[in-house]
Amino acid sequence: MIKAMKTKDMAQTLGVSQTTVKRWVARFPDAFRKDRYGHYAFSEQDIERIRYIQLMVEQGLGLDEITLPQADINPALQPAAAAEEPCDAGGDAGSHPVGLTDDLLMTVARIEAALAQKADEVVSFQYLKQREELEDLRSTVERLMEKVEALRKQLAPLPAAAAESPASAEGVSPGHRRRKRSLLRTLFPF
Repeated sequence: MIKAMKTKDMAQTLGVSQTTVKRWVARFPDAFRKDRYGHYAFSEQDIERIRYIQLMVEQGLGLDEITLPQADINPALQPAAAAEEPCDAGGDAGSHPVGLTDDLLMTVARIEAALAQKADEVVSFQYLKQREELEDLRSTVERLMEKVEALRKQLAPLPAAAAESPASAEGVSPGHRRRKRSLLRTLFPF
């Protein structure tokens, strides 16, 4: 048997703040007991109830929408009027819809978990397909770069010959060009 857990310990166990635990517990005052000093002392059954609340909150339900299973609540903590409340119309005293609701909520939680797993698998598949497409594009670009480089090597002798012919066609001697450069260097030493 686990010793009664304090609010701080419960918050650390669940990975939430103490304020969150207090807010959850305050929403269900009939389900949780306080010690003689007014502090909560959570039993094993209380821990399971709070984990159930946490699960429902994580599933997107608001605290007002959560109903704790009546079988879990200590009858000594329930007010006398609550113990005598009739069930839903058309139901007998032995069949309370809370158990059915809990089963449905757990089924919905399992379905949502399976759906999330499938969504992750789809995303992973799409990611792998995009990687394959990117790899194909990269190899295509590499082949194009190789072809461009081969063409550049083939055309390399032509630009050198073309560079000499315009200078001689203009009638400017290579020495004259050097003089201009040296004059510019004397004016702008960089």
